[in-house]
Amino acid sequence: MTKSWLTFSKNYEKLLESGEGYDLSIKAGQEPDVKAFKAHSVILRTHSPYFYRALSSEWAKKEEDKMVFYKPNVTPTIFEIILKYIYTGNTEIKKEQNGEFILSLLTAADELILPEFMDEVQEYFIKHYASWIQENFYRILDFAF
Repeated sequence: MTKSWLTFSKNYEKLLESGEGYDLSIKAGQEPDVKAFKAHSVILRTHSPYFYRALSSEWAKKEEDKMVFYKPNVTPTIFEIILKYIYTGNTEIKKEQNGEFILSLLTAADELILPEFMDEVQEYFIKHYASWIQENFYRILDFAF
């Protein structure tokens, strides 16, 4: 990674963490595990065809002067990883996550149309979870189809 890309990445990460200038609130998860994320629609629409369509003026819901988007089928933990990837290009999966978590992450990435992220997660999955994949082959097959 070049020095300038690292700077851009860190700046976008700060923007995500601070929420400064956000125009979108994304509520991920289902009760009792729901978290609202402050985001910038232009960044999400630029990086994901899913968000490009979902956040268009004909689909987006507004409350006061902010767009509000609900993603109840994605847990806050998974959405946070994906959001960080969209802003920074970095994929951060903790070692303590299990195979089911990785499959849920892949499912969400597929739904949000993030092919590069999916490639990175799949590569990580194969490298670090080979025995889990072998033990749960039918689960993987079910996931794939």
